[in-house]
Amino acid sequence: MTRRLIRVILVVTVVTLVGTITGAPERVGALCYGSGCNGIDPNAAGCGADAYTVTYTYRSGLYAQLRYSSACNANWARSYSPGGHHFQAYLYSPGLGVESLVEGNAYDSYHSNMGDGSLYQCAGGAMGPLFQPFNVWINNACG
Repeated sequence: MTRRLIRVILVVTVVTLVGTITGAPERVGALCYGSGCNGIDPNAAGCGADAYTVTYTYRSGLYAQLRYSSACNANWARSYSPGGHHFQAYLYSPGLGVESLVEGNAYDSYHSNMGDGSLYQCAGGAMGPLFQPFNVWINNACG
């Protein structure tokens, strides 16, 4: 009985050390990873908790940010603008086109759904007066 207990403790210790040494990504609370996050809302999947802005672009009051979560290995676009405008945020891969797009109205920020974080991706946005066509476009917040 004692030898068996020692063996179990030894196996558990080795498995724990190997997992720590290999640097396995910690995905506490995340519901998807990499390409499994394609098309999913980052907040609903628990990917927003460790997210940060990789890069951003700005023009005439419109911001477009490329966001990244290491827990989910996923990117998404976030856009916001001043009041009195409608706008959109979109995530795209050069050469592949738009992967996710969302539109919204003033006084808030909007985010696209996610894309695989191992791909080279960009965020963009567009803005215009309410009930009129977009008149400001920004792209190339890439990373």
